[in-house]
Order: sequence, then C-alpha cells, then structure tokens
Amino acid sequence: TEITENISSTNAILINLNTGRVICEKNSDTVSYPASLTKIMSAIVAIENIPDPDNTLITVSEEIVERLTAENSSMAGFAGGETVSATDLLYGCLLSSLAEYVAVSEEAFVTKMNTKAYELDCKDTNFTNVTGLHNLKHTSTAKDIATIFKYALENETFRNIITSANHYTAPTDQHPFGITLTSTVYSAFSSAGIDMNNIKGGKTGYTPEARQCLATYYVSGTDRYILVTFGAGNGTNTTYDNAKDANTIYKSYIKD
Repeated sequence: TEITENISSTNAILINLNTGRVICEKNSDTVSYPASLTKIMSAIVAIENIPDPDNTLITVSEEIVERLTAENSSMAGFAGGETVSATDLLYGCLLSSLAEYVAVSEEAFVTKMNTKAYELDCKDTNFTNVTGLHNLKHTSTAKDIATIFKYALENETFRNIITSANHYTAPTDQHPFGITLTSTVYSAFSSAGIDMNNIKGGKTGYTPEARQCLATYYVSGTDRYILVTFGAGNGTNTTYDNAKDANTIYKSYIKD
C-alpha cells in the first residue's frame, strides 16, 4: 500500500515482523542517505564480533575524539583516554572505537558492514564509514535499512540496547559517577510532545543532506512492527518531523 497520509518523510516502509508483510511504503526502494541509521549495521557487526561486550574493555583514543569533534559527530560524553566496556560504547553509539577494536581500522570494519549488507541481500546499500557521516557514496534505501534492522533485532543484546530509554555507564577516572546516556528516540518524541505508546525504541539519524531519519520498533501484544523513514523535515534537526511521521503512520496503519 502506498502511504497516502501527509508526511514529511520522502521515503518510508512499515513491516509486520510476525508475517514479514510490507504494510505500507513510500519510495522505499529509492537510494538516499541513511545518516546515523548506519549505526544499526555498525552495532550489530560489532556485537557479533565481540563475544563478551560487558567484560571487554576498550580505551577511547584521543585521535577518535578529535576526529568526531571535528565532524560534529556524537561523542556521548566519553573522553579521550577513557577506558570503558564495549557495552557502554554500544549504548553510547561510539562505534568508531569499537570498529578499531574489532577490525584494526574503520576501513576494515566498513568492509565487514558491506559484506553483511551483501549477505542480507541489501543490494542498494554501500557504507563508507561507521557513523553515517555524509558521503555521496554512503547510501541505502528505507527497505534495505529495514532489512538490516529486522536482522539486528533478532539479537538480544542489540534489542536491549535499542529499547533502553536510559543507560548508566560504569564509573571511570574521567567520569567517577559514570555517564547517563539517553535514547535519542525517546528525546525526539519527548521534544515533539508525542507519547511513544507502543514504540519500544529505535534509532534516529540526521545530516543536512539526509534530513531527519528514524527507525522504530513497535510492539502491540504479540504483534511486532518496524518502521523506517528517511528525509523528514526542513534540513534542520529541530522540527522532529521524523517522530511526527512515525506517529502518523502507526496510527493510520496499525489497529491496536
């Protein structure tokens, strides 16, 4: 079904995970920029390559901090030289450090991401970095990201991370009380003044070129759904049109 509701997102797909059926979509095969929805793939590849993330300690390099700061990428409050668990890095989405731990370099880790995309038959996806930083060759589709999200949700560690509103990191020398990490999805819905209801979590994404992106996981009784949207808003990150669109689509197409 083509989405007929008035939404700001240029691309969207809603899938029933129980049946695998696409309930509705809009330009879901159109190649575009996934922004931080990239981190769904980065996270699942990291999880699959780190057998015991709770007890795997990784030091955040000064170089990564400098690079992410220069790119205006999220740092989640971690400091250069800080040693934290892989789990805390996953919750903080600090995937550059995990990439270097798993594969020595970000480039080698990106190869693993593209291999996984190929295995999942995501033919319109090509990653060039782990964070979703804008690059003309860093592309995907709403349909491919939904395929990756569906795959990742089968992993319990990933599911726990994606559905947590808050995560409290372990104390370190730099942060003796730890850091409180708040889900960007919960923040987006809160800022939009929208109740998440059955939305259990997900991942936001934004670059000026990609606009606002969102992947959400929705549970109603025994029914489970995922919705992926790209290209919402006016090019800024302050209108929360991605959350508004998700609310509109779920209300229009799912009868609880």
